Amino acid sequence: MAQVGRNDPCPCGSRLKYKHCCLRLDRGRATTFHSARSAKNLREKNLTLLNGVQDIFGLHRTWEKVKAGLCDAQVREFYRFIADLWPIDTDVSDLLPEPDSRLRALYLGEYEPELMVENVFRFCLYADQILLTHPFQNPNIIADKFNPIIHPRPMEDSDPEVDLSLDSSHSMDRRRSRCPHP
Repeated sequence: MAQVGRNDPCPCGSRLKYKHCCLRLDRGRATTFHSARSAKNLREKNLTLLNGVQDIFGLHRTWEKVKAGLCDAQVREFYRFIADLWPIDTDVSDLLPEPDSRLRALYLGEYEPELMVENVFRFCLYADQILLTHPFQNPNIIADKFNPIIHPRPMEDSDPEVDLSLDSSHSMDRRRSRCPHP
């Protein structure tokens, strides 16, 4: 495949110049994915996730610009990052902290903000650490029909097989443009 020039149309189909669209994603990909592969424990994976989200979505900008610039290429890139951060052969028991005298809790519930306040934050009074499973679906184990790498836009409301009420981020996804990076 020929290399895309900075002033060429972006291959994502946004109709913007590559330099104003996916160039930043493409330049940061090697570093971001290297850090995903090299994270050795839960703390490193969490820090890598936070840094990856910041890099992929450009969180150095105002929230309005982040929302306005959200595009399919970023969603696809994020889920590729998740797939690399959590390969299918990951042994989670190797990532857990060593047993010690601290009281730890494991939260496996919903990630709605109200439920987090009700079910997680109040337990901070009783536990030294609360471990939360990450709320993102791992694209390594999702059927192609639902895989966000293949289909970065959410399913339509008319699809009876999909419940879109799981979280509030879907409403933002429906407004997502093709790829108008600032």
